[in-house]
Amino acid sequence: MSSQDENDQDFLAMAAIWDSMNAGLKPTAFERYEGSRFQWIMARGSSEKGKIGEELVSGWARANGFVVSNSGDRGVDRIINGHNIEIKFSTLWRDQPEYWFQQVRDQDYDYCFCLGASPFEIHAWLIPKAVLLKNIIGHKGQHGGGGAKETALLKVRIGAEPDWMKPYGDRLSDVKRLFEQAGTGSRVFTGKKKSRSR
Repeated sequence: MSSQDENDQDFLAMAAIWDSMNAGLKPTAFERYEGSRFQWIMARGSSEKGKIGEELVSGWARANGFVVSNSGDRGVDRIINGHNIEIKFSTLWRDQPEYWFQQVRDQDYDYCFCLGASPFEIHAWLIPKAVLLKNIIGHKGQHGGGGAKETALLKVRIGAEPDWMKPYGDRLSDVKRLFEQAGTGSRVFTGKKKSRSR
């Protein structure tokens, strides 16, 4: 099959229409990450992105001298410095300058590590579960409308995060400081996998 003749009037007319339509569209999430070192993540499915987030956090924590191990609890992603950590990862949501940290639940973690990857910036928060219970879990239902209680959705607009989140991060350096302040917790991996639903 030969390539379209660039001198073909029908082709040129269609291309002009395409260009005018495309000019008014906001870039897709994938296009926004063009040239970013995180672009490859955008082609992955949501469950794979979640696993990538867990590996990114684990690698970062080890690089900063924190002790990291897997958890035997399906409701906890990692044990970092003796604290049960749930990890939520998000890239920018569609054409908005915001992260959507999804499926936030009341499970057996001490802190939720929220990691957001913009095309050229990383944002991070280490939020105690008690703070999520007060502000998100049971208040911001993800499924079935605002009254849903099982899962919650944490939306964070870059540069306009809610006041209650501000003490818990923004940059990875903030999260490092919070881990250091928390000291060593008492959680240990027992080697037994619990059968909690996620």
